[in-house]
Amino acid sequence: MLLSGEPGIGKSRLAATVREDLRGEVKACLRYFCSANHVDSSLHPVVSHLEHAAGFERDDPPETRLDKLAALLASTSTSAEDLALLADLLSIPADDRYPPLDLPPRRKKERILEALFLRLELLAGQGPVLMVYEDVHWIDPTSRELLELTIERLPRLAVLLLVTFRPESGRRGSVTRMSRRWS
Repeated sequence: MLLSGEPGIGKSRLAATVREDLRGEVKACLRYFCSANHVDSSLHPVVSHLEHAAGFERDDPPETRLDKLAALLASTSTSAEDLALLADLLSIPADDRYPPLDLPPRRKKERILEALFLRLELLAGQGPVLMVYEDVHWIDPTSRELLELTIERLPRLAVLLLVTFRPESGRRGSVTRMSRRWS
């Protein structure tokens, strides 16, 4: 579902209503919030989502954060390599628990995107998933790449994707134009 409108008309409230209405119907709800303050922060919506979903507290030491991340990902049988990649994404040192990452930056990014998509795929295999991307007019390029990868593969998954955005997105180009490719 694509939900486009001017600021202040209630896109976020409508997205919240959809989440509330589907609460007992979906296995998981994945929420990603794009922000004008983070348009240059790679995968900021994903990082924020994972930190929130894992229950990170401000004062959690790295070992605790790693434990919480591992617990979050346990339901999807995430591989040790994928867990190490996501720990790296969240700037959590993996110590000796997971294999060291020795990948060139481009390959690391590709592997992180694949690990994130695999997590979605495994969640969808357990039951329907609601995935919400809000304020996509402020999406960073890597998050956009992940969203486009997800949309390409979405038809074979039990996922309802809700994307909110403004009709014109200024500096990042028109999300409306991008959305036409998704339709």
